[in-house]
Amino acid sequence: LVSDCFYKDDGVQLKTGRGESQAWCEQLDFPWKSPVTWIDSGAGPESTGDSDPSKRGKYVNPHEARLVLRLLQRLAAPHQAELLKNIQSSHHPIGVITMYSAQKALLEKELSKAEWAASIRSMIRIDTVDSYQGQENPFIILSLVRDNIPEMQGFMWEPSRINVSLSRAQERLAIVGAARMWRKRNKLDPLGRVLRFIEEKTALRHPGYAIVTELPEFDFQQSVREEAEHA
Repeated sequence: LVSDCFYKDDGVQLKTGRGESQAWCEQLDFPWKSPVTWIDSGAGPESTGDSDPSKRGKYVNPHEARLVLRLLQRLAAPHQAELLKNIQSSHHPIGVITMYSAQKALLEKELSKAEWAASIRSMIRIDTVDSYQGQENPFIILSLVRDNIPEMQGFMWEPSRINVSLSRAQERLAIVGAARMWRKRNKLDPLGRVLRFIEEKTALRHPGYAIVTELPEFDFQQSVREEAEHA
């Protein structure tokens, strides 16, 4: 993904040294089955778009924040949380990267109120892309935030920032963003190329890529009850 979208035009072909996915990846539930997944935050009726009431670049996207928490909630389910505890990583097993500090603050606020997150909160790092240089995590969730009618993507036309945010993932990458933002006006920009690459791979049924247009709420308590019944 990174090689094709950021280096191919310069005649550079990168090779990953990661090898095959680790055995525990086979035990992951939807939507973490595929190494790379785009969660389309603009596809459903819940979409709220981005907002910047201060007009000073403090963009937030409440719907994307909910989707990020749903992704995390699935990892907090008892059998998934046990997997996380066994992951060998020099950093947090889960990294949440967002493009705007206001979205980071919103995510931290909502996660702090979530009782279900107690078992994995210490495993999660939430930060902005500009603070993520040099860091890597087995799981990366990327919240793009921007979703507006004129398709204004802000600084996300910059290849270096997008490259950094995508290349932090060691095993699983989930991009949460409104696909419509990068299908037309911004299709030649970095995220437009990334989306097109993932869509093409998904159309070919490549097992490494997926597009998810609906991520329903997760019944965490039901998963706890089912786990207890099978214990």
